[in-house]
Amino acid sequence: MKSFSLRFVVLIGTFLLLGISSSLAQNDAIIALKADSTAVQTGQYYPLTLYLQDVSEVWQINAEIEYDPTLIYVVGTISGSPMTAGDFFAEEPAIVIRNGIQAGKITFTNSLVSPATPKTGSGVVATFQIYPLSAGTTQLRFTVADLTKVTFTQTTDGKREVTSTEDLPVLPALLELSITGETVPPPDESTPTPEPTATSELGGRGEDATAEPTLVNVTLAPDALPTLIPELAEESDRGSLPILPIAVGLLVIGILGGLGLFVMSRRR
Repeated sequence: MKSFSLRFVVLIGTFLLLGISSSLAQNDAIIALKADSTAVQTGQYYPLTLYLQDVSEVWQINAEIEYDPTLIYVVGTISGSPMTAGDFFAEEPAIVIRNGIQAGKITFTNSLVSPATPKTGSGVVATFQIYPLSAGTTQLRFTVADLTKVTFTQTTDGKREVTSTEDLPVLPALLELSITGETVPPPDESTPTPEPTATSELGGRGEDATAEPTLVNVTLAPDALPTLIPELAEESDRGSLPILPIAVGLLVIGILGGLGLFVMSRRR
């Protein structure tokens, strides 16, 4: 009976830990902002990168990045098109649907077009430049971070039609900068040249996107593992946060350890 109890405890623990591992695996994909250095000076230009890590079957990327325009000037605020598309979709036909700045927010949507193959892996989505204006600590964070998977069907005339779309799970990772130096004015930029409006199989889905005030951003630790921001450790629209299964896992391990020791001592 005691032997059965011990095996039962171990079996339950195994199932719980497998469930925790599965929950964590669903959040492996990351969309993040990266800089060569997080310590920057006013009055200088710095390149930033928007990149994806470990994503699967992505058709469209839709991102909105919020920043403080009193501390940071994003190059392209006046001249337009702040983002330069990266190499993530370079091997397939793709278009940029949105690329602009409105009220301290960068909006960017990049989509594949037929007959493209959905992209799996990691890579640079886009790059842009900032020009720090005043000293302080500031963050660039995602208010929208959508990765879309598209399912097609073949029509009788040989064309493809979108039959369904699915939002893929992804963790948005913010970037925090420490700015030093004297306050400087924004750099000069020319007046923008109007660009034609692009569309994709999704019909320019990014145009209808709205900010998600409860979207939880994470920070990337030095070993590139995501770490939740304490003040935002609450449940978002996208489901439970990774911190919950981790805490449950530690609790389960502690309980199982105690039960195991108890059963072993009774057997002796």
